[in-house]
Amino acid sequence: MLNPNLVKQQGLNKDDVAELEQLHEAKNQLFEIMSVLDPDMDIDVLKTYVLLLESLEFNMQRVWKFDQDRSFHNWWYQAPHCECPKMDNADPLMGYGGRIINGNCPLHGNK
Repeated sequence: MLNPNLVKQQGLNKDDVAELEQLHEAKNQLFEIMSVLDPDMDIDVLKTYVLLLESLEFNMQRVWKFDQDRSFHNWWYQAPHCECPKMDNADPLMGYGGRIINGNCPLHGNK
């Protein structure tokens, strides 16, 4: 469910709302697919899906009429198999707009 106050504030129309709902559904489907993959065997596929996830978030920002800025993304650390610190990345004061990466994370680390 989208925030109706934000929809109104941003001046979104019904097509914008429909696109946002589709983007959320695409994210949910991507998370489902990622969750059944093996991070040891399917690392290249998972890393490709991480790029797709970021593209979805940029599109989400575009439709919401926000600046497209990856420092406001949060799906990346919520993705299945991500081992990056959740609390630190959720706290804007900890990351200062950056990303705190676990070097051993199969999605974002150096594996």
